[in-house]
Amino acid sequence: MAQKHFWIVLLCSVMAAQAEPNGTNPFRLPNIRKFYMTRQPIWTLQTTERTVYSCKVDVPRSINKLRVYFQRLYYWHIARVNNTMEGVFKRLNAGGKARAPPDAMMVRIPNIIFTDTERLEYESHDGTCGMFLVSSISGDKYYDLRVWNVSVRRPDRKCMERFHYAALQKRQLYKVLYKDSCQQILH
Repeated sequence: MAQKHFWIVLLCSVMAAQAEPNGTNPFRLPNIRKFYMTRQPIWTLQTTERTVYSCKVDVPRSINKLRVYFQRLYYWHIARVNNTMEGVFKRLNAGGKARAPPDAMMVRIPNIIFTDTERLEYESHDGTCGMFLVSSISGDKYYDLRVWNVSVRRPDRKCMERFHYAALQKRQLYKVLYKDSCQQILH
C-alpha cells in the first residue's frame, strides 16, 4: 500500500512540475476547435504564402463539435473580399492519444469543394496565438501566424518564434499582412 501511495504522489508531483504558472499543461495537443471557439476576430499577422492580399481575418459566426462557419475577409489589392467559409474539423496527428482533439480543419465555401486543409501545429498556452500549416488542393503549402484580436499588438513570443523557425526551416520568406488600419475591414 505504501508503494502504491508513493507512485501516486510521484505521478502528481511530476504533473504539477510540468504545469505552467497559469495551470496549463505544456504537453497538451493543439485544439483547432477551441482556437476558433471565440467571438473575437482571428487575424493572420504573417504568412509565408506568396500573395498580394492584406488584412486577412477570420470572424467566427457559429461553431459545433463538427464544424465552424466564419467570415474570411481580406483586401485583394484594394478590393474588400468577404467570403462565408466552412471548416470541418479533423484530427491529423493524434500524438498517440486515442481521444485527441481536432488539430485541423478542411476549409471550403459551403457546399463547394474543399480548397485546403488548415492544421494548427502550435498553439500558445493561453490559446490566443497559433501557427498553422495550410495545404491547398493545388499542392502549395505555407505557414500562417494567427492571433485573436485581443493579442494582435502583443502576440505570444514563443508562438512567433515557432512561426519564424518553421519559415526558416522551409526556406520560405514571410510577409506581414496585419497593420493597425486593418481593423477598418471589420466595419
